[in-house]
Amino acid sequence: MSKILFKAMSKASMPRQLNRHLFALFTVFTSVINSGCSSTPSQVIVAPQINQSANTLYQGIPANFAVKDLRSSNHIIQILQADKAAKLLSPNRVFSDAVAETLRPYLSAQGLNLSGGNIQIEIEIERAMVRVQQTIMKYDANSDIQVRVKVSKGDSVFTNVFNARGNSNGPLSADVAVLERDFNQLLGKLIADIANHPDMINFIRS
Repeated sequence: MSKILFKAMSKASMPRQLNRHLFALFTVFTSVINSGCSSTPSQVIVAPQINQSANTLYQGIPANFAVKDLRSSNHIIQILQADKAAKLLSPNRVFSDAVAETLRPYLSAQGLNLSGGNIQIEIEIERAMVRVQQTIMKYDANSDIQVRVKVSKGDSVFTNVFNARGNSNGPLSADVAVLERDFNQLLGKLIADIANHPDMINFIRS
């Protein structure tokens, strides 16, 4: 009788032991996720990557060039997770400077003389953000960049709005280094699109 009782108790304790093991595994898994989030850097390196070479389009046409950042907040990556404060990552340098230091030499390589002139080229950054929705099991990131370009020549004005969007997702926590790389590639493509826009080129050359 005592052996039967012992076996019955052992079988009854198996679910409890299994639950304890599952709880321990979940605790370890959660701590790994949290440790990954806690090590998130506070800044993002902004270094736009342009993969399109510059062709000579202008023969030393003089122009003024300026970049303005019209965004209401400085951060460019926002990581949102339920029941937690949002993580905001700012660029490692003035964002307008990063754009100007990439676009200026590209326009110069195209043949513009940006030391001054009657043509005014203004770049206005209206949006530049990577929004990340983070859960325990996965993340979803959406990038959105919007830039308005104004080129003035006498009484004539050329205006165009350039947009670039991207999306990425994956398991577990978002890797900030990957988000940073994708953002720089997207920004570099947008800058190349601005410099090579045919209507803007024709306006400057006319």
